[in-house]
Amino acid sequence: MNKNVLAAADDLAGTFQNNRPFPFLVVDNFFADGLLEEVRSEFDMLEYGDWRVHDGKNEFKFLSTPEKQFGPATQIYFSLLHSSRFIRFLQTVTGIPGLICDPLLKSGGMHKIPTDGRFAMHLDFNKHPETRLDNRLVFITYLNKDWHSSYGGQLELWDGNEQSETVKIDPIFGRSVFFAQSSKSIHGHPEPVSAPDNQPRCSVAAYFYTNGREDGADTEEHSTIIKRDIVLRGKMRLWNNIKYCTPPILIDLYRRISDKH
Repeated sequence: MNKNVLAAADDLAGTFQNNRPFPFLVVDNFFADGLLEEVRSEFDMLEYGDWRVHDGKNEFKFLSTPEKQFGPATQIYFSLLHSSRFIRFLQTVTGIPGLICDPLLKSGGMHKIPTDGRFAMHLDFNKHPETRLDNRLVFITYLNKDWHSSYGGQLELWDGNEQSETVKIDPIFGRSVFFAQSSKSIHGHPEPVSAPDNQPRCSVAAYFYTNGREDGADTEEHSTIIKRDIVLRGKMRLWNNIKYCTPPILIDLYRRISDKH
């Protein structure tokens, strides 16, 4: 790991916590190129049965299975992320106390997006599927050499209030991105991958958790929520609040008017 970056945790904290549309940070060259080149080569060691395939209208991607035994370089990468020194670094930068790593790598691990692959704008799951701990942070490192913006697959971070793109990040080799997980953290890579020679978009990712959360975020458990469902969810909550505060006669009148139109 880049010792200069680790030592700059206090300085990076302000940048992370003040970034918009929600707290995030982009760091290039955090890990040695040689290590990441080996990690990338180990993607080719996985067979079809080693991948979980998500193929639907909102996403097309491959995720390594949780029980997969990684190659040595990939094991080293995740051991670094799960080390006490690295977790202390993340806690300092993010201001999130009590971060807990996930050696099971549920939803983490190796991620591969093939040609035409994408992931619609979404909110991540907010609870670990087994421990029920609160999902607070994701850390991603990209492994794509000579990647151009025209190849698609940029990570987008959206403003939840405006429902519009705010930040677009190219998934270039050696670039790490981490961001806070909350009900505001709408992200994805909706632009389909279209790299030459069917080159996939590759990355490695790890999630970090806490036992409870102090930020006042919504704790109602949910799995991944696609953007259009986020909007619908918000409208339903607004309607429920209106019903509690509005006399029944006015609600009935509103429904009758709506039915006519």
